[in-house]
Amino acid sequence: MPEAQGRTLNPIRRRLVLYCPGYDAIADRRYYRLMVTQFALLAGQFGIEREIGPVEVDERVPSVRWSVSAANAGWRTETTYEVLRWDDLIRRDLSRNWRKRAPLFLAMLTASWRDRFMLRLFRMDWHFASLLIYPLVALLAVLCAAIAAGYGVACLVALFLPLSSWITGLITVALAAALARAAEPWLRKAYVYHVLDDWIFHWQDTLGRRPDLPCAGRLDLPLAGHAGTSPRL
Repeated sequence: MPEAQGRTLNPIRRRLVLYCPGYDAIADRRYYRLMVTQFALLAGQFGIEREIGPVEVDERVPSVRWSVSAANAGWRTETTYEVLRWDDLIRRDLSRNWRKRAPLFLAMLTASWRDRFMLRLFRMDWHFASLLIYPLVALLAVLCAAIAAGYGVACLVALFLPLSSWITGLITVALAAALARAAEPWLRKAYVYHVLDDWIFHWQDTLGRRPDLPCAGRLDLPLAGHAGTSPRL
């Protein structure tokens, strides 16, 4: 009880909140919008006076920051929120093509199979393990559907035109490649590439294979985030 009274009599007047987001390519914009919308709900529910300042960009850190003033009848707190940015590395990962992504993906799968990582992860938390294999399942589903559709079209063509087996195979492969290519926007919208590149990033970071991440290897600092943990700071 005395401790609670002390907090009421001596409220925090100023504070600085540092946040390192997870594997999020738009963290520089997402969290300010989240602050504005959610703080409006909080203020309406509890009658808190609020004032949110504009976003300031600091390329030296790099980071984005903004100030928030919150007050009630008996207290007033000034808070500076600073979101540490590394979204440039994430956008670089998400923009690479399959010539660069495929070798990393295969190497990661080989290492996971050799170390029985996924088996151990399923035993610990099958929900999280299911999230990790989601990109693999989605890619296999799209590939199988594209091959089946390509083969189906080739068989339909063969009903009217005599085709050799190699021409049938060629039509199947060409149509499957075209359909798989057409599915790329859907795969990106469904966060298949995002989760896949997130998995690749953490595998590389664990092995110290991210020279573009100067803070790698210092201290594991997991922070809350909707798309993975923060890099090692």
